Amino acid sequence: MAVSNRKILVSGLFQYAIVGVQVLVQFSSIFFLSRLLTPKDFGKMGIILILIAFANIIGQLGIGPYFVYNTKATSDEVNKGFTISLLMGLFLAALFYVSAPLFAAFFTDESFVPLIRVSALSFLFASAASIPENLLERSLKFKNIFWVNSLSLVIGYFLVSLVMAYLGYGVWSLIWGNICQYLSKFILLFFLSPSFPRLSFNFGGLKEIFQFSAGFTLARLFNFFATRGDNFLVGKFLGMEFLGIYSRAYQLMMLFPTYAGAAFEKVLYPVFSHEKENQSRLLQLFVTMNMVILSLTLPVSLIFVLFSKEIVLVVLGEQWMEASIPLAILSVGIYFRTSYKLGDSLAKSQGQVFKRSIREMVYAGLVIGSVCLLYNFGLNAISAGILGAILVNYYTSFSLAAKILKVPFTSFFLSKKPLAYFSIYFLMVLITRYFTWQIEIHPLVTLLMLFVLTCSVFGIASIKEFGTLKPQVIYKKFIKDENNIPSR
Repeated sequence: MAVSNRKILVSGLFQYAIVGVQVLVQFSSIFFLSRLLTPKDFGKMGIILILIAFANIIGQLGIGPYFVYNTKATSDEVNKGFTISLLMGLFLAALFYVSAPLFAAFFTDESFVPLIRVSALSFLFASAASIPENLLERSLKFKNIFWVNSLSLVIGYFLVSLVMAYLGYGVWSLIWGNICQYLSKFILLFFLSPSFPRLSFNFGGLKEIFQFSAGFTLARLFNFFATRGDNFLVGKFLGMEFLGIYSRAYQLMMLFPTYAGAAFEKVLYPVFSHEKENQSRLLQLFVTMNMVILSLTLPVSLIFVLFSKEIVLVVLGEQWMEASIPLAILSVGIYFRTSYKLGDSLAKSQGQVFKRSIREMVYAGLVIGSVCLLYNFGLNAISAGILGAILVNYYTSFSLAAKILKVPFTSFFLSKKPLAYFSIYFLMVLITRYFTWQIEIHPLVTLLMLFVLTCSVFGIASIKEFGTLKPQVIYKKFIKDENNIPSR
């Protein structure tokens, strides 16, 4: 079933609204919590989040994404998948509760035992919320998803964590904030979902689901080791304080890739799934969105690389200055870290889950190998190794996309206009950097100058190319421009 440009645009705008709220809340939480909590608190929470992410992958079994991929799945299949996901959440919560002392022994820190046991509550709520959210994605009901994600993040995480941190609860403020976010998300999905799944203990006829979910889960596991393995090993080899510093730098760099990349993926995966039989349409959408990502991420990457010290001072504070160089190094990969999700969405929509798994396995090996080889040289060396892994992963993701779409790799970059405008922007940012080195300017003023400069360049480029600043008009004109679409 074809999906109209208008439907994609409306879905995308709601998803970008979610991104805006998430970035604002995440940025605010980083700003305030970094001044109320210590690097060691964030280091401990970083380990807890790794365990939660691992449990969520195992518990959800990739069943939810199957219902996005298979647009003809029946309500009976949905109910069976929901029940299995919920049972796995219960099992993992009990498993992590019992095995908490083993994790504490691994990090030689007994304080992890109660932290892990209480955090196990989040497994239950995450498992219960996963499939209802995937069903909203399949239906492109991103307005509902906007309210679910925004309210759960603001009420469940930001307010709870901030109040508890202010009252002196330390790392527990992050633990309970995370639990309340998952709980509020489940409650909101229950009320905002048109048809919430029911329990069903008839587990027959699930072969096709598990064939897809096995490859999908395998890819997610490898991606987990690739995106979380560095944090886990930094905590083990260098300690919680260094992990706190590294995780803050990584989180700042990942603000755009995490939320904007997830926005693109959540919109494009169901759209690609609907359009999977229409190769020319897939190619058109892929090239268009790649140029959009390129246009948005290159300026962000440039600012983070050249002004990392100012960003750390304003957002985190002076006590976090050790994070500035890792932030600058990692930020070189912002475009590559964001756009590989585009290739992921295409591969999943075509059922290429096992090929995607192999790519994720290579990515995970490069990340883990980089930390193991470079941890003796400090965080800067580790950051450089992670950047190299990101670049390789991007290349393999887009190479797979080129094979699926049957076009050369270079076809994804036919339009030279974004690069032309970026060259002008790059020169202006370099002049700003030189100017701020010569004259002592408050870091906040410097960042405000860059914000005004960025908005001005984007505004001028939009008016010159499209005659408007309205996103919906820009999208329609861009996607109709045949010069942006390669011949097949």
